Order: sequence, then C-alpha cells, then structure tokens
Amino acid sequence: MTLIQGGRRALARASAVVAAAMCAVLLATTQASAGAADLNRTLTLTQYPEPGSRADMQRTIYLAAGNYSWDVNLGGPFAPADSGYVTRDIYLAAGTYTWYCAIYAPDYLVYVNTCYLEKPGSARAWIESRSYRLWTSGSYTLSSRLVQR
Repeated sequence: MTLIQGGRRALARASAVVAAAMCAVLLATTQASAGAADLNRTLTLTQYPEPGSRADMQRTIYLAAGNYSWDVNLGGPFAPADSGYVTRDIYLAAGTYTWYCAIYAPDYLVYVNTCYLEKPGSARAWIESRSYRLWTSGSYTLSSRLVQR
C-alpha cells in the first residue's frame, strides 16, 4: 500500500465519522423541536399607527392531535412590557391547519395582535390580545407559538 492509498483511506474514514456526527446533531435538533411550531414576522411599526392599518402572516401546518399551549406576542428592543402577550391552552384535532396572525391598529394610538387556526370542517380557534401602545417607532417581531403539551 502506498502512502497515497493510506491517506485516502484515512480521509474516507474521517469523512464518514464527520458525516455520522453531523447526522447525529441533525437528528437531535429535529427531536428537540418536535411538538413546537412558530410563526414570526419582523415589521417596522410606527408609534402612531394609521387607524385600520394591519400586517399579516400565515402558514399551512400539520398538527398532531393533542393539547397545546398557544401564544402571541410582539417583541423587540423597544417593545413595552404589555405588548399584547396572550396565551391559551387548547385541544386540537389532528389535521392540516391554516395558521394566520395579524397586528392591526383599531385606532390612532393602539395595536392589537390576533391569530386564528382554521381546519376545514372545524370551528375557527382564536387568540387575541388586549390593545397596547408602542412608545417608539422601530423594528418589532410579531410572533406566535404552538407547543404540544
């Protein structure tokens, strides 16, 4: 066996070990995130919104049957403590859902976060925050999270 052949075999073994390690990390990440889903959108919001203005986001998601903790929140470096965080526990049947969230301005000074889950043949499930004010214009992230319990 020449030195080149031995080097190639060692390189092939090292590559296989690295690939196996990467697969193990990827598998662990998939298992850790099972049972949780997020819907997020970063927005530039003004302190004084135009009444009726809104920003939306949606996705289609398959959910297993079970009990979930569901929340919606507005986050960012300047988000006030009362930035529309709300949570609820909900039972969801297995199936494919449309998950929709929006932030809207019902009047000149306040925002409200709202989300719903919709599955054909089932009633729409809602979650909505109380109204809140932003103390400064800037970049914020509207986020909603479902965690299977």
